[in-house]
Amino acid sequence: MGQPVKTDIASYLLEELKKSFKQHNRAFNRCKKNLTENSVHKLRISSRKLLALCSILERICRDKKSAARVENIVRERLKCLSSLRDIHVMQSTVGLLMGEAARETAFYEELESKENKLSKKAKKHLRTHTLKETKRYQRRLEQQAEQLASIDDAFLSSILCDFVRIAEHEAKQALSECEASDTATIHKARIAFKHYRYLCSAFENALPYTPAFDSAQRTQLQTLMGVIQDLDVLSKRVEASDHKQSLGSLQTALKAALMNRCVEFCTFTQGRISLSQLAAAEAYA
Repeated sequence: MGQPVKTDIASYLLEELKKSFKQHNRAFNRCKKNLTENSVHKLRISSRKLLALCSILERICRDKKSAARVENIVRERLKCLSSLRDIHVMQSTVGLLMGEAARETAFYEELESKENKLSKKAKKHLRTHTLKETKRYQRRLEQQAEQLASIDDAFLSSILCDFVRIAEHEAKQALSECEASDTATIHKARIAFKHYRYLCSAFENALPYTPAFDSAQRTQLQTLMGVIQDLDVLSKRVEASDHKQSLGSLQTALKAALMNRCVEFCTFTQGRISLSQLAAAEAYA
């Protein structure tokens, strides 16, 4: 964005939709064939990209039901895989913090047991939910996207820019309300920022709009909030574990890591990006 290439926005949106479906369907098949941490991660990323595009098509196309149906299907898949993804991250984090000794703990065995259960559940879901229905709605959405060619290009571009501006405003608002001592506020900002980030990614260099956050900032901030969320979820699981009495060193390491990341988050958002200044600028815009 900011330096848009000369392109037909309707055609660009159609190609992005086709590419997004292709990436999602490919990731789905890979995950179905081999359910690993990496395959789950890639399916989740491709799903988020597809959701961002569907959220736009649901607003500007006549067939809103098809876009809404695809969103529901994809969100259901994400929900099915989210808990498994959390366990994968927990195992990796515990391994990093405790080293080889991690695998000898009862807590790690607890995570492995949970992973096995969630893997079976996810495999069953992937086995019983095929891409057949998704592809049916995919054809409908592509037909709807083709019809957007009848809309004036400048007008369509203006509409899409408004969607990005709204997502950006909501992301900045959520970020401005974050408190380092309250991870729930950071998680709320992460959700809003994620939607904004994928919208920006979908229309990079295609719209005459310069985001408040450049690509590097979006990636860094999203990654940082993700790490905070993962550490917080793991900390709560350790606290609720029957084996927490033997995990004193892990709890200490988690608290320190979480505190450091929260401080880094606040420094980044209020220092480099100057959110208070952005909010003030918006108030007078």
